[in-house]
Amino acid sequence: MTGSRIAAIVATLAFLATAAPAEETVRVSGTGAAIGGMKLLGNAFGKRHPGVKVVVFPSLGSTGGIKAVAAGKLDLAVAARPVKEDERVPGLVENPYAKTPFVFATSSSNPAGGLRLSEIEDIYAGRRTTWPGGETVFLVLRPPSDAFTLFLESISPGMKDAVKASKERRGMFVGITDQEAADQIERSPGSLGVTSYSLVSSEKRNVKLLAVDGVSPVGKHGANEEYPYFMNLYLVYLKDRTAAPVDGFIEFIGSKEGRRILRTSGNIPTGNGQARP
Repeated sequence: MTGSRIAAIVATLAFLATAAPAEETVRVSGTGAAIGGMKLLGNAFGKRHPGVKVVVFPSLGSTGGIKAVAAGKLDLAVAARPVKEDERVPGLVENPYAKTPFVFATSSSNPAGGLRLSEIEDIYAGRRTTWPGGETVFLVLRPPSDAFTLFLESISPGMKDAVKASKERRGMFVGITDQEAADQIERSPGSLGVTSYSLVSSEKRNVKLLAVDGVSPVGKHGANEEYPYFMNLYLVYLKDRTAAPVDGFIEFIGSKEGRRILRTSGNIPTGNGQARP
């Protein structure tokens, strides 16, 4: 994580410390992949419980969200990866609640509809610099320790080597947050970057999601379960320090209405609502 990113997290945590008490407020942040979906869930929960407000702060990333929960500055974090051993504190719970397609996206004006994985590897490695139609590829990278970079590296040995090569290329744009990366993909002709279907769907992003090896991440009714690349999303909280509104919101996420909202915002609900200590 970069020094500027750490400074941003510290500043946000200082703000969170002055936020409204958690007694009737549920404070949420974490991975940008899940922020839009959490806002939709929070709005729906608030309509059912007028005395409770779900406040979804801008993304802190998975690491920042987990740290904020452990420090008592957030009630609930959303993470795009499991909690690491060195992040665990007594009572910390991670509860897998959904999965969403890990997608390769480009600007909406790009005529390309998909790529082979081998072509994506070539683009990241710098062996290929143009789209099939001849337009220059504008590659949008993520920070080395980001959950999206780590997931990308895990796709294949060739992809891991290509990502390593991309880190050594000069003049590359790096989107620090999920939203910053999505902004750059959206506004840059010929762009290529990774994001999540949940972010694109819940935030109504004007980007094109690419098929990989002929399989689209989008099906007729939401996420395509035949697509090969999914990221798991987790709720992270302190089990013995949650107030009633927080418990209620966690239960709502796993309810029939909550699962419907998850599906309509680019996710596939997972788990059975049981906490994982």
